[in-house]
Amino acid sequence: MSRLRSQTLSWRPRVLSSLALFLAVGIAITWENHPFTRALRSGDTAAFGSASSLRMPSLVVPPTPRAEGAVRPPAVSAAAATPAWRPGFEWHYRWSDPRGSGTYIRAISGEEVLEGIPAYVMRTGKRSIYWSKADLAWVMEQVNGEVESQAVPSYRKFAWPLDTGKTWEARYRWSHAGDGRNEERVRRHRVTGTESVRVPAGTYQTVRVVVTDGTGKKVDEYWYAPEVRWVVKERLYLGQGVRERELIYASLWAVAPVR
Repeated sequence: MSRLRSQTLSWRPRVLSSLALFLAVGIAITWENHPFTRALRSGDTAAFGSASSLRMPSLVVPPTPRAEGAVRPPAVSAAAATPAWRPGFEWHYRWSDPRGSGTYIRAISGEEVLEGIPAYVMRTGKRSIYWSKADLAWVMEQVNGEVESQAVPSYRKFAWPLDTGKTWEARYRWSHAGDGRNEERVRRHRVTGTESVRVPAGTYQTVRVVVTDGTGKKVDEYWYAPEVRWVVKERLYLGQGVRERELIYASLWAVAPVR
């Protein structure tokens, strides 16, 4: 009887070991096929929200406040190439100037080719803003399908990579169809360095760019955050005063293509 009991007990570690191995393999297979894991392994993080939460089809999840001192995952290098946008990406802003304040949304609605230039279409209300896919140069704006303003050649707002100390100059003819204005513009840009910027959407590591006109007068400055692939803060120096805008929410959840 004692020999039989000894044989029975000697089998228990083997059985438990086999069960543990079977469970481990099952968990590994499940995790490997999970969409989040596949996205991380492929390097495609476009499907995940930035400073808050996910934006699911037909459902916008409100941003979740971050605890103070929370560590944000490392951002994409500021020296990276032109960021890729996809239909469904959204950036929500608040703005203010001496005349008033408000909020608005900018969303990527699709892509078009304008005189041979592939461009992203960014919608905000009835306005469509066109940005060159190659370098995010500003091409033109339409309101209700009619051209309101444009730049010839396209206004090069960015020059990738955005390394500290980098400078570039953009010369273009700006026209406004609504009032018939035409201007030859010169815009000189300088990357002043990297800064940690806090906006309503959260705290981001950014690259600050200062823009001056041909006379050296400051006309614009903006803080680009690689994590959200766009500007999180901007100051426009206008005739009526300074207009500021800050990011309050960002969603980098791409819309699935229609098949």
